[in-house]
Amino acid sequence: MSKVLLSSQIKHFSEVSNGDSLDGTLVDEVLFAGKSTIIYSSGFRVCYSVTNIDPDAALKLNELDSIVASATKKFRYINVDVTNGYIVSILSLVLINGCADNDSAIDAAMSAFAKYVREEPDPGTLVDYTDDFIVYLDAEGLVKYNIRRELRKRYSVFSEFYRLKAWGTVVLTKSRIKLFNYKLATCLAIGLRAESVAPTSDLSKVFEPVVRYVDKNVADDAIFNLILYVMLFSFFILLISGSLFFILGAGVSESYTTLLMGLSGGVCGALISVLQRSKSLQVGMYESTRIIVLHGVVRVCLGCAFGIISLVACKAGLLLGLMGESNSRLMILAIVAGFSERLVPDFIAKTVGEQVKVKAVDDVE
Repeated sequence: MSKVLLSSQIKHFSEVSNGDSLDGTLVDEVLFAGKSTIIYSSGFRVCYSVTNIDPDAALKLNELDSIVASATKKFRYINVDVTNGYIVSILSLVLINGCADNDSAIDAAMSAFAKYVREEPDPGTLVDYTDDFIVYLDAEGLVKYNIRRELRKRYSVFSEFYRLKAWGTVVLTKSRIKLFNYKLATCLAIGLRAESVAPTSDLSKVFEPVVRYVDKNVADDAIFNLILYVMLFSFFILLISGSLFFILGAGVSESYTTLLMGLSGGVCGALISVLQRSKSLQVGMYESTRIIVLHGVVRVCLGCAFGIISLVACKAGLLLGLMGESNSRLMILAIVAGFSERLVPDFIAKTVGEQVKVKAVDDVE
C-alpha cells in the first residue's frame, strides 16, 4: 500500500518505496536511497531529497538546478532520456560520493551537461506533456512520443496511430506531410489523455480529423491532376488544329474547315466544362496517374467528337440549322456541344428514335 511521507519525518530513506508520495511528489522508481539521501524518478523528472546537506553540496545542487531549468526551457521535456542521464550522474557524484574527493569530476560533469544544453540543436515542437507521456514533433517534423515504462503496454491508441502514420506518409505529398504530422500528434495526445483517464475509452473518433485531412488532400490532388491533364491535352489538340489550318491555308475545302472548327470548338467547350465544374468533379481518390490521364483524355476526346458531330448535323439540317449561316455561329455551336454532356447524346437518341418510328410505320404499311 502506498504511503504519504515527509522528508523531515523520515529516519532513513530506505522507508520510501515505489508508488509512495514523498513531499507531495509521486515516487515512480527509487534510483538510490541512503540514510539522508534519496534519488528517484517521478514521471519524466529526476528528483532528490536530502537531509543534513553540507554547504559545498548545496552550492553544487544549486548550480545543477540552474542547468536543469535551462534544459527544461530549451528542450521542453523532449530530450528527457539524455538530460536525465546527466542529472543522475551528477547527483550520484554530489550526494553519494561526496564533494570532498570528487570536486573536479563534478565540475567536469557540470560543464559537459551545460555544454550539451547550450550546443544541442532545437529538438522540435512539444505537442503535449503529462507525467505519463510526452508527444512531440522532432526537428524533421516527424511524430515522436515517450511513455512511462510501466504504462507502455496499457495504451491501445498506438495501433491506429501507426496505421494512419504509414497511410499518410504513402499517399500525401511532401508539402502536406508537416501539417499531417502535427494533426496526427495532436490526435495521439488526445487519445493518450483519454486512455490515461479511462483505459476503456472509445477511441473510434479520436483520429477522425486526420482521416478527413488525408481524404480531402488526396481528392484535391486527384482533381488537380485531372484538370492539369485536361488542359495540357486540350492545348495540344488546339495546337494541332491551328497548325493544320495554318498549313492548309485559305484554299482548304468547306468540309475540312467544318471539321477543324468542330474539333477546336469541342475542345474549348470540354475545357470550359471541366474548369467550371472543378469543385464538383468526381475522381477516384486513389486512382493511379495513368487512370487520371485517361479520364482527362476521354473528356477532351468526347468534347472533340461532340463538336464535330454537332457541326456535321447542323450542316445536314438535322440540328439547329439556323446556326449554320456563319462560321462564328458554327464555332459557338461546337463550343456549346463540347461543353454540354447531354446535347449531342440527346440529339443522337432523338434521331435514332425518329428513324425507328419511321421504319415501324413503313413496316406496317
